[in-house]
Formats: sequence, structure tokens, C-alpha cells
Amino acid sequence: MLHEIGRILFGPASIGGPGGFKLEGPAILIVPASIGIIFLVIASLVWAYKDAGKREKSGFITLLFLFLTGFPASFIWWFWLRPPLKKGL
Repeated sequence: MLHEIGRILFGPASIGGPGGFKLEGPAILIVPASIGIIFLVIASLVWAYKDAGKREKSGFITLLFLFLTGFPASFIWWFWLRPPLKKGL
């Protein structure tokens, strides 16, 4: 059954042949969506790291928190639990 699902989802994408790389069927949506999700994950991790630095907290500990608590839900927790910004003198 898993083999059939894989064939349906990724079968239409082909590399090589006459015309080189081509996307057809469901792969035309899966590949750009996957790239977009990866980009959003990386961008949000970079933002969280920088936000922790602004709040005088360890960026590494923040990234560790985000990974260990489950990535999408952990951002909601970060917005809720993050410390307030320190006001400059």
C-alpha cells in the first residue's frame, strides 16, 4: 500500500528523458509546497534565534526549546512564554 501511495504522489515527476526534468500531475504541487514549507521553517527558526537575542536570552536554548516541544506548536508557546523586551536607558 505504501508503495502505491509513493507511486501516485511521486511517480509523475521524472528526471532525464527527452526534455530533461518535468513535473506533471500531483508532483507539480508537492515539490513547490515542500520547498516553501522548508523555507518557512528555516526563516522562522532564524527569526526566533534573533528574537531571543533581542530579549537577552540564549538563541541556542530557544532553538532547542522549539525542536524539543514540537516545531509548529512551539512557536505559539514561544509567543506566549517569551520574556519582555528590556528597555534601554
